Amino acid sequence: MLDLLIRNARIVDGTGAPSFMGDLGVQDGLIRSVGAPDGRTAERVIDAEGLALAPGFVDPHTHYDAQIAWDPLLTCSPWHGVTTVVMGNCGVGVAPVKAGTREILMQDLVNVEAIPYDVMKAGIDWQWESYGEYLDAIDRRGLGINVAGLVAFTPLRHYVMGEASFERAATEGEIDTMRRLLREAVEAGAFGFTTTTSRNHVGYQGRPLACRNASRDELTGVVRGLHDAGRGTIEIILNSGGMHAVSDEDLELLRQITRASGRPVTWLALFAHPGQPDFHDQTFARLGDLVKQAIPQVTPRPIMSQGDLKNPTMFGSFVSWQKVFNRPPAEQMVLYRDPAFREAFRQELESRKRGHMWGQMRVLEVGKPELAEHVGRTLEEIAAGQGKRPVDAYFDLGLADDLNTRFQSSTFNFDPAGIERLVTDDRCLIGLSDGGAHVDFICDVGYATALRPLGAPAPGAEPREGGAQAHAGPGHHLRHPGPGRPGRGQGGRPGPLRSRHRDGEDAAVRLRSAVQRPPAGLGVGGHQGHVGGGRPALRRRQAHRGHARAHPTQRGIGHRFLNAGITWAEKRSSCSRMTACGVPTG
Repeated sequence: MLDLLIRNARIVDGTGAPSFMGDLGVQDGLIRSVGAPDGRTAERVIDAEGLALAPGFVDPHTHYDAQIAWDPLLTCSPWHGVTTVVMGNCGVGVAPVKAGTREILMQDLVNVEAIPYDVMKAGIDWQWESYGEYLDAIDRRGLGINVAGLVAFTPLRHYVMGEASFERAATEGEIDTMRRLLREAVEAGAFGFTTTTSRNHVGYQGRPLACRNASRDELTGVVRGLHDAGRGTIEIILNSGGMHAVSDEDLELLRQITRASGRPVTWLALFAHPGQPDFHDQTFARLGDLVKQAIPQVTPRPIMSQGDLKNPTMFGSFVSWQKVFNRPPAEQMVLYRDPAFREAFRQELESRKRGHMWGQMRVLEVGKPELAEHVGRTLEEIAAGQGKRPVDAYFDLGLADDLNTRFQSSTFNFDPAGIERLVTDDRCLIGLSDGGAHVDFICDVGYATALRPLGAPAPGAEPREGGAQAHAGPGHHLRHPGPGRPGRGQGGRPGPLRSRHRDGEDAAVRLRSAVQRPPAGLGVGGHQGHVGGGRPALRRRQAHRGHARAHPTQRGIGHRFLNAGITWAEKRSSCSRMTACGVPTG
């Protein structure tokens, strides 16, 4: 007898093959039958009534390393059909760790990933030192979805080098130690290794993130731990890329670490270039023979951010804004009224080629009712109506609202034609949700339900198979070969990174409406929502422990199943310890 039988479903198997009506049976956490009814029975039988049954999404870029200590379901990802997450990205994490460096690791996460300090302080119990012990602690708590953890370079350097990790490159002996610890972590179940070279990443006490102090010899020496283990993946943030060409320096870096590790690399990021829908082809031409080993991450959504003029984190990298931070609102308002400050900001926008920003930035919320007419409008539209420059309309509105106006902006990746080419290109890996990070102003875990041209058909159409394949296909570059524990799943079971319906594979699936009509704002492309227009992207904000958390809405996905258990059904979690919006309540 099967544990679970889902009958009468339109099955989209993740291979790109046409969908078909049939049944799916699960036993001992594995898919045992797919296809026409065969007379089997099960302890639990669900009539799908024609709903689409598809593989769960694999999200390759999240930051749930801290949140997993108090939220085993890892909200909000499962709401959007995600059944496996990869965490530990961008070179920051919470293991390995010594008692004296716990504070440093939390402050690194505050500065790089904008995870509130007091939330981590309340939620992390630090029942580990080594990376293997961290995974064991996760297993003891139980999980609602599969997890694959990457060993972050910054905590690894802190663990081995202490204070010196902020000051210098590692010695030969320290490199050997980190190489051994990486190998041991992978053998214990880690999925790979992660680091960043981005100059924008500043950590504890405003100092450069420790992994940025590593020499090339150090980095290549450490990743040889993956070569020793014979498996694993590398994630890295480069200094170049995005909407610009990958530099020669970064190309050489990719070449060196793929050779030293013998493992594939996924790098951040590749965005659509406004007015140049085929821009990414130039990037692949530069990659040359690295194309199959160095896979860029892309997203079907604009890179959205939210913020107000009290906490203008979206401008944290701007030189002109540095004087604004860590000041009380009264002093900030003086600066915002200063014509010299406004002009310096305007000029910096132009020098960064970001003048188009005003056409993507919209008013999300206002504090004063008399200003409600501006909600939903772009700053460009507001400025035109008032006969002002957009920069002046921006500051004037914020000042009139006592700095309580919240703005939402599409900062990158807002060209629909370019985005569609990226997410349909097999040389790319769809990801970049940043789930668990930047919780007060961005949450793009909804990218999994944003693939309207790929996975969610137009009203009245049959479901399309490309969306499931897009989430299952490119990820095969990054899977573990052979034996080992590539990740942790519900109930402590290994959770391999695969996303196809095949006999004998992991039962991580989602049941959704066969004709899915996403709400405006959950589609491929521009700041107005799916291709063709719509309202600004929807975000609900819930406050816990004094912190707001943004999350995208979804509809159309009804159930998630993992190893024959329902982990989420119509917005009801089966995990008794789930907390609202992933924030600890105790």
